[in-house]
Amino acid sequence: MSQRKKRLAKLIEHRQHALDAKLGALAVLRVAEQTAITRADDEREVRDRAARERNDAVSRPVAVGHFVDASVFLQSCAKRSELAELELARARRAVQKAQVEVVLAKNDLKKIQLLTERLDKEEQIQAARVEQRLSDEFSARKSADAHKGRS
Repeated sequence: MSQRKKRLAKLIEHRQHALDAKLGALAVLRVAEQTAITRADDEREVRDRAARERNDAVSRPVAVGHFVDASVFLQSCAKRSELAELELARARRAVQKAQVEVVLAKNDLKKIQLLTERLDKEEQIQAARVEQRLSDEFSARKSADAHKGRS
């Protein structure tokens, strides 16, 4: 194996490890995204339940303190829900960024693989040319020897 091929093989190995690392990071981020989705859904449900409770407090006669408590609880739930939505958006952006990095890593690996394939083809073409030249030289010598033998 030539030095060039050895270097390309090492580079392919390096790029493959980089791709594997990026795929692992993407998997971790997807788990985090799923956790953020679950949390956002849970917080949204709590906020909706708090809104219903406050609306129930408005529609029937209750103590003012209960109505105030329900309103404060609704505000608290709304803030937690908003924070969960922000965390979900952050997780989704991180997943998208990781997906782009995976695509770039795949492209980098593919470039080196294509370069290696092209190098192999060039070597095969060069070997075929050498073989053809040797065959032509052999044929020419054989023909010259046959010509000398007749003379």
